[in-house]
Amino acid sequence: MRALQRPVVPTCLEDYRHGEHNWDDFSAEDKDLLRQALHQMQHGLCAYCESSLKTWHIEHFRARSTHPQLTFTWDNLFGSCLTPDHCGDYKDKKGKPYDPNELIHPCEQDPDDFLLFVPDGTVQPRQGLSPKHHQCAEETIQVFRLNQKDLCERRAGVIRSMLETEPDILQVLMESTDRDRAAFTQEFLATYAVGPHPTPIRHVIAALSDL
Repeated sequence: MRALQRPVVPTCLEDYRHGEHNWDDFSAEDKDLLRQALHQMQHGLCAYCESSLKTWHIEHFRARSTHPQLTFTWDNLFGSCLTPDHCGDYKDKKGKPYDPNELIHPCEQDPDDFLLFVPDGTVQPRQGLSPKHHQCAEETIQVFRLNQKDLCERRAGVIRSMLETEPDILQVLMESTDRDRAAFTQEFLATYAVGPHPTPIRHVIAALSDL
């Protein structure tokens, strides 16, 4: 999960309004345009688990069942993978009751301020959070089930593959000046930014840089 920059409202949403239309009125053509906008905003990755968006759906961060007035609100829409065991489908079909105000909204808050991914593929609340922010971190992990076993194994595999591909990265980081380390890290992370699970890789590299 990472911070996302939301662009301007897609024109395909402009003709739909709560009270006049429902989600079934949203045409297939307009849904395709909306999916294109979300795919681009999220760099082809699920907004929550950062898996590749191969089979996915348009996700309402605040569910239509409880917040119908936000059905066509751009800020409430994300692309989520269709995995039934975590992310958007799990949140609204299998998860526990939740308060959406206690979830990290990746376009309004930076998940890096709340969450820490570690080499075994799990994610945990960062240390030193206020009680309110710790609650948001815990709720986000639980409601989206971000520590689901298969998901953690995929993250760990991506991290392991990166470290096997770059066996000398720790030595390079330790022997570099602060300026060179920053430049190297930026260039290195750019290589992995386009693949799945870039945030766990970024967090592991940050931890290595601090050694």
